[in-house]
Amino acid sequence: MLFIHYAKFIFIFSFTAMNDYATLSFPRFSVGLPRIKKWGVALCDAVGSERFKLLYDVYHLQIMEGDVISTIRKYHPYIAHYHTGGVPGRNEIDDTQELNYPAIMRVIAETGFQGYVAQEFIPKQRDPLESLAQAVRICDI
Repeated sequence: MLFIHYAKFIFIFSFTAMNDYATLSFPRFSVGLPRIKKWGVALCDAVGSERFKLLYDVYHLQIMEGDVISTIRKYHPYIAHYHTGGVPGRNEIDDTQELNYPAIMRVIAETGFQGYVAQEFIPKQRDPLESLAQAVRICDI
């Protein structure tokens, strides 16, 4: 019952506040755990608005479940925004961590995604702006 009320609230909010100008991305909602994925997708379906989608946090998905690329392919219609972060440690997305971000970015591009990818990591390097510039270069496929 709470789910239905929540979906109705989001539908009203996304219809009135967002109209045709923006997409409401469910905040800090990682499409991670299998039951969360099902719940998030079900919530998007229940809201029934193209203006309500999910935030896909690549860092959290990798930690909770893995299989990032196939999950992006499967759930991309429900995703409005992506966050990056190196695993382990949520540091730079360079070759010191386990995710292959150029491959991930190619798959995101293959889905036709036209939105934003946020660089959300804790820099270990001395110059955080250089870390950010490096992340942008890695993601610019």
